[in-house]
Amino acid sequence: MNKDIVKYENVLVIGNGFDLNLGLETSYSDYLSSKYFKYLLGTNTLARYLESRKKESKWVDIEKELYQYSISLFHKGENGLRPNPEDINLISSLRKDYYRICSSLRQYLIEATNCPIDFNNKAAYNIISKVFAEKDVYTYILTFNYTEIIERLQQCHFSLSENYFINHIHGSLQNNNIVFGIEDSAEVAKEHVFLYKSYNTTQNIKGLISVFKNAKNITFFCYSLGETDHSYFDDFFNEQTKSNCNRKVFKFYYYGQNAYDDLIWQLKTLTKNRLSYLKQYNELEFYDVSKL
Repeated sequence: MNKDIVKYENVLVIGNGFDLNLGLETSYSDYLSSKYFKYLLGTNTLARYLESRKKESKWVDIEKELYQYSISLFHKGENGLRPNPEDINLISSLRKDYYRICSSLRQYLIEATNCPIDFNNKAAYNIISKVFAEKDVYTYILTFNYTEIIERLQQCHFSLSENYFINHIHGSLQNNNIVFGIEDSAEVAKEHVFLYKSYNTTQNIKGLISVFKNAKNITFFCYSLGETDHSYFDDFFNEQTKSNCNRKVFKFYYYGQNAYDDLIWQLKTLTKNRLSYLKQYNELEFYDVSKL
């Protein structure tokens, strides 16, 4: 199947909550509590910064903290960001620290997913099984996870089909090319350009807007639409708030009240405070996975 010419009727966007729903400990919080991360604390300044942030707030969005750490090493001058004299060594060592964390995260996730998976009565399993069962409908699966859990499910429980295409937009463990970092709108100094997700040549976003534009049904499963990924969705959601847009059916699966609150806030931001128009010109459905 040529992914460039097939018009996908359905799009399934998968976040880390998919793996978590299947009982896998693959969150950033899980990683920060692991032996892989703790091993870095002796020599990795970035890791020590993340550890201090975890102790302060009990929860850390690593990608957001990459930005905060980088800008803390600079100050604003007349011609943009200027290095803090006392932080010159930290500025130059961040690249090494960053790539060591990327490697450590990959090693942790390989171990965390090398285990049996309980599929019984799991919302994640039920939703992906529908995709594999639909033989006459093409589905574009956009996963933000580095893991290959979807592929494992298909190989073990379903017959091979060509009705779907899986895009690991941020790379995968198998291909050793995980994309991990900040979005283009975050302003960091040139010295830290490697922190941008778009810096990574394996970031797979070609044709993404067209896929969303052509789809009739778009499902987000336990994906938070977080700020570090807004650049993928800004234009699309803005377009869907206009009266002449192509009507879509959106289904949002989330876990608990806090996740719902955050999801609504992200949609409000992505639609530039026009969430009511998104609801007016499209069909939106919300499902709490904790109650399914």
